[in-house]
Amino acid sequence: MNSFDHTSGSFFTHDGARLYYEQHGPGSAPWLVLLHGGMGSIEGFNRILPALAGRFRVLGIDSRGHGRSTLGDGRLTYQRLEADVAALLDHLQTEPVRIIGFSDGGTLGYRLALRRNVVERLVAIGGSWDWKNHAEDQALFRGLTGAGWRQKFPDSHATYQQINPEPDFDRLLEATVRMWTDASETGYPGDAVARIQCPVLVMRGDEDPLFRREAAFTLAARLPQARLFNLPFAGHEAHEDQPDLCLPVILRFLNDGKGYGAPV
Repeated sequence: MNSFDHTSGSFFTHDGARLYYEQHGPGSAPWLVLLHGGMGSIEGFNRILPALAGRFRVLGIDSRGHGRSTLGDGRLTYQRLEADVAALLDHLQTEPVRIIGFSDGGTLGYRLALRRNVVERLVAIGGSWDWKNHAEDQALFRGLTGAGWRQKFPDSHATYQQINPEPDFDRLLEATVRMWTDASETGYPGDAVARIQCPVLVMRGDEDPLFRREAAFTLAARLPQARLFNLPFAGHEAHEDQPDLCLPVILRFLNDGKGYGAPV
């Protein structure tokens, strides 16, 4: 059950957008940043947030255009989202952080982990690392429309319309699709992931059609310090599908492999 207020956070202006963020948990605990997936918001972590906030100083961020953040002008790219998060971390004067990133948030986490001394540990759930991971999905992505999304995911659209301060759903979806299909240096990190030095937990649901087994195994083999968790009975949103199964693994990993860590 969600007991967290997602309306009383703060705003940070960067590169033409007002970015919404909120903090949960004790200020003395280690920083943990939550990065949500495309067309989502912080609320996508509600099923695991209570356990995390009892052990970490949780910083949840709505990516530009998503949730309660404005989109601003110009292109939406992973590079731009990376710059947004890095600027907010500088603003808050965080120590090196731990990150849980889901889907687009995982891709963003890889990019942030390539910045020296920014990320201590990264949990990437269903996060693609190379444009080639989606070679089979290009037609699907390019065929997405606002009308089709509203029909298939009515709750997602309704939430966006309710909480976004400058709602323009069709514009956001179009910008996000361009980001998903970006094969340039502003997109997925690609082979650069081999330079990530922090420990990374690569997690996927075994029924995830967007982050396939071969992509996850290849990624784990390229990362210098990787752990791989292929979660049975779960799809793309593994942390929501099977929170009771994934939480012990996530907490142990974030606690440097030393058990779950006692609530603070």
